[in-house]
Order: sequence, then C-alpha cells, then structure tokens
Amino acid sequence: MKQVSDEAHRWVASGVTAVVAWVLGVALLSAWPSLPRAAAMWALLGLGLAMCWLWAVWALRAQRSRQDSGESRQPCTLRAGGPWGRLRCAPTWWAQLALLAIGMGLVAHGSTALRTAQRLEQRLPHALEGVPLLVHGEIEGLPRRTQQGVQFAFRVVAAKDLAGHPVDGLPPRLWLGWWMDSHVELLTAATVPEPRPGEQWQLPVSLKRPHGTFNPGGFDAERWFLEQNLGAAGSVSSGHRGLARRLGADDSAGFNADRWRAALRERIDAHVQDDALAGLVAGLTIGDQSSVDARDWQLFRAAGVAHALSISGAHITVFAALAAPLAAALWRRWPRGCLWCPAPWVGLWIGGGCAWGYALLAGWGLPAQRTVAMLAVVCWARTLQLNWPPLLVWLVAAGPIVVIDPWAVGQAGFWLSFAAVGLLLVTEPGPRRLPGSVLQHLWQPLRSQLLISLGLAPLAAVCFGEVSLVGVLGNLLALPWITLVLTPLCLLGLWWPMLWHALPWVVDPLRAVMAALVSLPWAVVPVPGASAWALGVAMLGAALALMKWPLPVRLSGLVMVLPLMLPPPRLPPSGQFEMWAWDVGQGSAVLVRTRHHALLLDAGPAWGEGRDAGERVVVPALHHVGVHRLDELVITHRDLDHVGGAASVLKAMPVRRVRSSLEPSHPLLKLGAPHTPCRRGQAWHWDGVRFEVLHPLGHESPKLKPNALSCVLRIEDAQGRSLLLTGDLEREQERVLVELDSGPTLRADGLLVPHHGSQTSSSEGFLQAVQPRWALAQAGYRNRYGHPARAVVQRYADRDIALWSSPWCGALRWQGDALHCWRALQPRHWHDHPVTHERSGPGP
Repeated sequence: MKQVSDEAHRWVASGVTAVVAWVLGVALLSAWPSLPRAAAMWALLGLGLAMCWLWAVWALRAQRSRQDSGESRQPCTLRAGGPWGRLRCAPTWWAQLALLAIGMGLVAHGSTALRTAQRLEQRLPHALEGVPLLVHGEIEGLPRRTQQGVQFAFRVVAAKDLAGHPVDGLPPRLWLGWWMDSHVELLTAATVPEPRPGEQWQLPVSLKRPHGTFNPGGFDAERWFLEQNLGAAGSVSSGHRGLARRLGADDSAGFNADRWRAALRERIDAHVQDDALAGLVAGLTIGDQSSVDARDWQLFRAAGVAHALSISGAHITVFAALAAPLAAALWRRWPRGCLWCPAPWVGLWIGGGCAWGYALLAGWGLPAQRTVAMLAVVCWARTLQLNWPPLLVWLVAAGPIVVIDPWAVGQAGFWLSFAAVGLLLVTEPGPRRLPGSVLQHLWQPLRSQLLISLGLAPLAAVCFGEVSLVGVLGNLLALPWITLVLTPLCLLGLWWPMLWHALPWVVDPLRAVMAALVSLPWAVVPVPGASAWALGVAMLGAALALMKWPLPVRLSGLVMVLPLMLPPPRLPPSGQFEMWAWDVGQGSAVLVRTRHHALLLDAGPAWGEGRDAGERVVVPALHHVGVHRLDELVITHRDLDHVGGAASVLKAMPVRRVRSSLEPSHPLLKLGAPHTPCRRGQAWHWDGVRFEVLHPLGHESPKLKPNALSCVLRIEDAQGRSLLLTGDLEREQERVLVELDSGPTLRADGLLVPHHGSQTSSSEGFLQAVQPRWALAQAGYRNRYGHPARAVVQRYADRDIALWSSPWCGALRWQGDALHCWRALQPRHWHDHPVTHERSGPGP
C-alpha cells in the first residue's frame, strides 16, 4: 500500500484533532445542567470560528513558506506502526493543533447548544397540556404495535381546537399512542386502525410535554425525546375518535423504505401465526425490535446474545464481513472482470453495499447510519490504498456523524456500534492469507462477533446494569445458529413464506439451550453504578486484553476492568438507614437500607404485556445502588400500582421474606418466597434501626377495600429520626391509627403521603398526629386522578410541611439529615420542570 505524503499526513493529523475536539465539545455540553444564554452561545460559536480561521491562515502561510524555501522536513508526520500509528510533531505544530482543537471544540459546543435550544423551545407549551386538539399530519417511521394499541411518530402539518380555531405553538413532531378502550378485549382494525408510514391522518389528541420517570440506573425518556426531535407525547382521545380519519398517503416523496418495511411486516404476520416467532422474524429481517416478545428479550439478554436478535450496528458489521469475502471469491471466477477491477475492491464495496441494504431494511435508524458511514470510510481508505492506522479510520468516520447528529454522543447505541467497529479494526488479524477453506471464511464473522461481545462487556455493563458471565459461551453456541441458520431462514422466508414453517424446529432448541445457560448459578451478575473514570479504565483494559500483545499486558488489561465490576460499597453507618423513594409514575416503591439489610416496600405498577415498573425501574435502580438481595419485600395491598412489579423483583433477585396484606390465593405468594401477613405489633431491629408495623390491625373484614388493608410501616434510627410509610391508607384508617397511637408513637420526620395525595386521605387529624417535617407524594406526571389533589397540597402547606412529588423530584433519597431529589443531584438541560402545585413549604 502506498504511503500518504508528509504534507497529506499533516492535514490528516489536523483532521483527527478537529474530530476529537468536536466530539469533546459536544460531550461537554451534555454535562451542563442548563444551557447558556443565547448571547453566550453565539459568542462561543463566533470565537470558535475565529480561532479556526486563524488556524487556517497560520497553517496555509506555513505551508506556502515551506514550499517557497524548499524545506523538505515537515513539522508533523503520521506513519503506520502498531494499531494506533506513530505521530511525530515539532513544538510549533502543537501550538497550531491547540488553536485548532480549542476552536473546533468551541464551534461544536456553541452550535450544538443553539440547535438544542431550538429543539427545547419547540416543546409543547404548558398552556396546551391536556387541551383537546385536532391535528393533521403524516405518520413517520414504522409504528410500534402492542396488545393495547399502537404508537407512532406524527409530523404535524396543521392543528386546531375542537371549535375549529387554528392553534399555534405545536411541536413539528409528536409521539402518539392510539389505545383501545378498556372494555375492549381484542385489538383489531375495528377497535384501533393501524396507521401506515406515509399516510396522512386527522386525529383528535390530548398532549403533554415530554416527561419520564428519573431514577438511578434508569432510562432517561426526556433525553430520548430530545434525540428523536419529539416535542410532545400524547394519545388519540377516546371521547372524540369519531373525528379521526385517514386522509390518504403522501406519494410525493416517491420510494418510502418504511412503507416497504410495513408491507413486509404484514407479510410476516400473515404467514407466522405464533406472535413470539413473528416477532423474531421481524427483528431479524426488518429490524423491528418492538415486535420481539418480552420473554425472548429477557432470555437472550441474560444469555448475552440479545444483540443478535435485531439488526444492530454490530449485526450489520458482521453481515458485511460475511458478504465481502464471498463476493470477492465469486468475482475471482471471472478473470476478465478481475483485470478490470481487482477482486478485493469488489468484495469491499459489495460488502459495504450489502451493509447499506441491510441497514435500509432495518429502518435506516441512527445506529445503522453510523455503522454504514464507518464501513464506507474503511472501504474508501482501502480502495485508495491509504496506509492509515486503524485509529485514523475510526475517527474520520466519526466526524460527519457527530456533526450531523451531535446528540448521538449521548446514546449508548452510538458508543456500542462505534466501539464495535473500532475493536474490529484494532484486533484485525492482518494481511496474512489464510488457507482458502469455506470454514475459515465462516470463522471470520464469528470471530468478529466474539471480539465485540468481549470487548464491549464493560460498556454494556454500564448501559444495561449487568454482565452475562455465560455470554461468551452463549455467543459461541448461539451466533453460528442465528447467523448461519435462523437469519437466512427468516430472510429467505420473505421470498418463500413456506420456509417459516420450519421456525419452531430452529428456534425452540435455541431457546432451550439459552434457558439452560441462564439457569446456571451466577449466569448474570448485576453491576452497581460506576463513575465515568471507572468505565474509561475498564474499556481501555478490555481493548488491551484483546490485543495481540505480550501476555502480561493483556493480563493487566483484565485487572483494569475490576474497578468497574467491583466498586466500593456505599452503605449507611450502623444505627442509621437510607431511604430511596423511586420514581415509578402512578404507583409506589420505596427502598429502606441499613448497614447490612435491605427492605423494599411495594414495587410499582404494571403496564401490560409483561412490562412493569419492577423490571423497568425498581430492579435497575436497586442494582445501581448496590442492592442485589432483599431481606424483606413488603406489599402494602393488592392494588396494581403497588404490587404490579413485585413478580419481576422476585424473579430478579433473592428475597428472604414477603410481608403483605394479600389474600392467600394471590399469585404473587406462589412464587416461592416465605410469606408473613402484615399485622399490627410486628417489630424487628436491623443494625440498630427499629421497624414496626402499625396497620392492619388483624381483625379487619376481608370485604373491605384493598386500601383499607394497607400495611403501614414506621422506621426509626438510633438518633430518633423516623419515617412513616402508609400505602393507600384512607381517612377512616388514619382516624383509627390516631386513636391507637396518639403521641410520639405515630410522629415521624418523613411521611410517604397516603394514597398518592388523594382527597380521601391526609386528614387534618392525621397530619396533626404525625407532624412530619417533609412528605413525598409518589404519583404520575399529569395522572388522570389528579394526585396530589389541590386541597391536600394546601393542607400540607398550611402546616409548613415541605411537600415533594415524584414528577418534580424524580427519585428521592433521605439519609440522616440529608434529603435530595435525583433531578437535583443529576440536573440536565433537557429535563422538563413541571408547572405543578407541589413543593409547598421549605425543603431541601
């Protein structure tokens, strides 16, 4: 391969510096709790552009001076040598690079801040939240189907209120759900019509601003709304569905890949009757990850092979690696063609073309775009015979991607797909030729996937909160089967659907093997939350361990992964307790932890289709704070917003005891954990902290409402600080408690507001008896019940009780005298600040 000239090396080094500076400038913006003022953003952009212009003038004059003087030695050279190359620069060159780096960083920071501010300003105005509207627009992307309805992105063309008056201020793109009525049991085209990509619709909607639960280790929904440029979320109004009508399809744009994908999904559904199998086919052919059954996701994620169930960046890379040598081998059988174009070039570009086609079939999402762009740079560099080090190829591919989509820097998919290609480049076996057997050609994509699985384990641990110790074995067993048997079967079935009748014979053995692996002890190890430096060190260590370097270096790389996997514990001292009230939407879930014990009270709501707050919120949050087993799971009562996630918690971690007011026949009590009914008078001590059950009394009629049977737990530490957890206690039960426990027994510093702040609870007498300093209402954002009620909020305000709510606070942490909201501990400029009537009285 030919060497690039020294002058070209000089400009290449500058380009690498610019790309790195741009990425760092964008990444730095993600850490800001709020955006700078508009004037400051424009000033940063202007200063950065001026510095880049000065650098360009300086660099061009220096080049012209060298040419005029005939100086042959260049100030900076970059030559191949090792995976990272060798860079040699003169001192004056470092000054030029510093000027360029600062300038590009400022340009990236300022321009991204301006673009972000524009997206945030386009969010739905508070005044339009909950207002019935009639919107006209176009369906974008492939709709997501669920058992309750369908979700889709909607591009707004026009909007008006129900009286016909035009409405301004709506975001350009919405995220809408069309749900079937609660009395309907079967989802059909009659109950919920299925919109198709590119269709024009008129829809009656009710909207709200982007908002999501916010917890340690949890999904940041508001960031996702920003990345997807969605300014509001909402649903088709059930009371005005007669106004919904399909207006036709927009054919002006010509070919629409999403329409093609939608047609293929309909073909899959028509020929594959089993929903779980149809979901796997959709995931492996058209990249429709939302169709994959939740049980399959859980099983294959625990086995470490979930990445193989959909068309991801790594999947596209492996597909290209398989297609390229096969295309080159076929091309070599045409001698005249080889004289016109070398077979390696043909293999490269056909592999890249197959990657592009596969990415188009997958929906051409951002992860697919990034992967195709990086593969295109690799093809271009090798076709031109540029002897660039792998790091250079890696960075040049990232430049335009981050410029076009700066929010990609905050996405796990960006780093996973970007790091996957980087690992393949760094660990490339080299130009030596292997014996031309078919098995060795098939080994190459398998080797690539194994490298990706091992090298990205630290990053995946941080992104997903767990590491699959059986992942390597799972990949060895599953990848050949999925890559060489299941995926071709799914793709060929698009042409001849009869082939899909063989799916059970292919999928069932795969599921059985993965289930056997997952059932092994320590198959999946949860990883507590780690710092950014621990992740960086672990990623570097994983890369070193995979290099073809001396064994001591590779072993040192493995040691560097340990700080990520074994972070120091963060435990309360003896005699104190720590409380985490998780943000689970309209529901309740509270962790109380002492030095050596942990108790979870309630586990949040269930949302249908196997989705619940236990799996999505509570378990990841518990793992993030280092709780991997529970000594006690207390279920206050049987309402779904309290017990809905409990089964997921019991399946995810060991639980020594369940304490509840549930009836003996409740399904939760059949999951194996020992059960103790909640009864007044039960008490125990953990590490100097007293736990006492105050309600139910034990002789209540089983005909009472579940709320009336709520377990009430009081906790007090060695210093007298106390917490009262009340479930959905109502006014009558509050009166009984006041009569039984008047005085210090009922008083508490902190109070979980009874029944989420309903008007049926928080009576004057109860608040007078408890006398809390602060209280938390666990409720959903703009929930349909209106919790917490205005009258209840005013009741707390009249007594100078600091009242906090989950939508405003996120998760709430209390230990000793410190009370912190997770939104305050982790502020981000894209987070919404709800206009609510909570936060009465003084607070943290």
